[in-house]
Amino acid sequence: TRMNIRLPIEYRADRMRTVLHHEIGTHFIRRLNDKKQKWYGKKDKYDIRSCIQTEEGLAVINQYCEHALNPKKKPYFYRA
Repeated sequence: TRMNIRLPIEYRADRMRTVLHHEIGTHFIRRLNDKKQKWYGKKDKYDIRSCIQTEEGLAVINQYCEHALNPKKKPYFYRA
């Protein structure tokens, strides 16, 4: 798998961590997992549709999880 990164990167460290959680912690890991499944390359046979909308939602949550657990930061998630 290949990842393209444009240089120079103009992100602060906190922002870069959230982007890495989003892109690597969700999309890249999902792709690696997908390649190990029996349906890989046979999505039509198993009637598997695109999951990109759900995956994007999970990726956004994933990118803020570390931030939410830091007591020095304003939380994006609140306890119910």
